[in-house]
Amino acid sequence: MGQGMTPSGTLGRAAIALVLLTAAVSRMWDIGTKSLWVDEARALAIALQSPAEIIAWCRGVSSHEPPGRLLLMHAAACIPPNIVFSVRMPSLLAGLALLPLAWALTRRAGGGCAAGTMAVLFVLFSPALLDHSQDARYYTVRLALEMGAAVALLTAWRAPELRRLWILAGLAASLALTISYTSLPSSAAVVLVCSLLAVRPARDPEAPVLRRGAITALVCFAAPLLLWLLPSLRVAARFVGLAPAPPLEPAFERAPRAALRFAPDWDLSLVTSLLHPSAEVALVVALTAVAGAGVVWRRSAHARLLLGLVLGLTATAALGTDMRAFLAPRYVIHLHFLALVLAAVALGTLWESSANPAPRIAAAGLALMICATALPALWRVMTLEKQNWRGAAELIASHFTPGDVIVTGAYWSEKPIQFYLQEPEIARAIFPHVLEEERFRPMVRHRASVWYVGWGEVPPFVRQTLDTEFRLVARLAGTQGDVSVYKKGPLPPGA
Repeated sequence: MGQGMTPSGTLGRAAIALVLLTAAVSRMWDIGTKSLWVDEARALAIALQSPAEIIAWCRGVSSHEPPGRLLLMHAAACIPPNIVFSVRMPSLLAGLALLPLAWALTRRAGGGCAAGTMAVLFVLFSPALLDHSQDARYYTVRLALEMGAAVALLTAWRAPELRRLWILAGLAASLALTISYTSLPSSAAVVLVCSLLAVRPARDPEAPVLRRGAITALVCFAAPLLLWLLPSLRVAARFVGLAPAPPLEPAFERAPRAALRFAPDWDLSLVTSLLHPSAEVALVVALTAVAGAGVVWRRSAHARLLLGLVLGLTATAALGTDMRAFLAPRYVIHLHFLALVLAAVALGTLWESSANPAPRIAAAGLALMICATALPALWRVMTLEKQNWRGAAELIASHFTPGDVIVTGAYWSEKPIQFYLQEPEIARAIFPHVLEEERFRPMVRHRASVWYVGWGEVPPFVRQTLDTEFRLVARLAGTQGDVSVYKKGPLPPGA
């Protein structure tokens, strides 16, 4: 690699085209035909309302979502003809943008061309980033904005006269926060760095230019949040533990809110699940990333400060809440991306450190192992459904008869069923989220033909009724949970 890895000439352009083509094909694979799953369907049901209704919902007392994600989904849903593809398109485009951002961030952090190339390959072969590039939850959008802000800030720090970079850094950090409050550590790191630059001592010859640029970035950061100031302050208070925090998802409603800082069941799975599908390779990535952090520490004071703030603020948030909930890979997806970049910095430095073939073989071998061992997980992400609600809806619709009732289970099960079963006669038969025993038992007892469709945990009284009065018609496998369809009364042919 070395200088030969610089993307120049015909070979370099061909390599870039191949990487982009591979990224586009893998991220577009079945993106418009895979079923919506509960998280996407729930968000889409809100996003299909008017912008005013979306903002009103986000300002609700119980809401923990900023409006940016839902407003972006509202705009994407207006693009014909395939609404499923349309609402996932922002994630797809952001997932592609992560490739050049990985290159740029690696170079700004002190890595050479070899490190930049490895970072691009690590991002290309990351199952987690591929998964979120096909998902309408917009975690890649949030990540691209965060990393874009970091690259713009580090570049502007070197060339403070480029005002557009300061504007880009502030806007990107602000927009990331409007997509997801889990962007708070990265956005706060950008704000803190700009605040430090804004009070830089006057004796520094670059102080006036840096001060003007930093103030510009802070103004651009604050501007999009002006209409969202009070909710943002409320979330900031939750972040530092000054206000009660609602659970991030219904799945955590029964989890204790006490911090799991020193819980006896804490193990390395919290770390390995962030980095790689293979626990052994994840440890290699983690150790290599630590070595890469050492390289960054020596080579780039700017990147060292920004990276330290991001990691420190993320650790603060993790220690101030339910650690297992906060460290869900999607909430700290920036740690996954940064670990890949740091690992690339370490391996790229090893490659370029000597003309001796031994270090180069070791660096290339580790990079190849990280990419190759991810291929089975990449294929599963590309080919498997997260939750096959469309299949369940098609099964019910093909065997639905007048008088049938469709009861949905917990955890937003009604949202995808309502999306896929919009024929008026069937839609009127859907009873969402019937989990109260005094409603569920009479509804089932007094009807001859009842469908039950759901996923996740089932309340004991529902399980007892399903086991005694229903038959399992289908269990549709998914990487985020199986969707089960039960029937009371005449069974569909072949069931």
